[in-house]
Amino acid sequence: LKNRPGVITNLAKSYLLLLLLGFVLFNSAVLSANATAPQPALPEIRYSAENVEHLKSIVDKFGVEIKSLRLTAVGYMLDFRHKVVDAKKAAYLHSYKIKPYVWDPNDNVSVVPPSTKVGTLRQGKDNAREGNIYTTMFANPGRRFKRGDKVTLVIGDLVIEDMKIE
Repeated sequence: LKNRPGVITNLAKSYLLLLLLGFVLFNSAVLSANATAPQPALPEIRYSAENVEHLKSIVDKFGVEIKSLRLTAVGYMLDFRHKVVDAKKAAYLHSYKIKPYVWDPNDNVSVVPPSTKVGTLRQGKDNAREGNIYTTMFANPGRRFKRGDKVTLVIGDLVIEDMKIE
């Protein structure tokens, strides 16, 4: 490598670029989570993640099967996953007009998907396909939410209470 200084320079540039990208993504996540607006009133129909019948009702009404809500990115992000069972019903949840958020009713704090230069960290657009598993990433600044915490997930008219973070 001593005889090839261009290789070292390229490696240094690559590491610097990765470091800068990580810094930008982290800051955008913190800013988007800290700038959350007051939450609108929740719909009257709510589902409990701990009730099997409620989970079946979500499949019947919204066409999705809830898979998980997990910590990721060393605890700075929440990863919500769901499987589309009925594409027509699930299209509502996949609309970009619907703004999802995770809410802690005990502290009245909510977090949203970070808005980056490439858009929100959310899959799906308006074209949900049956059998596919989709993900939505939520910022978790300061690692506010911990594994085992129970939160409320809100995606439009779908409100799921007591979701345990894995």
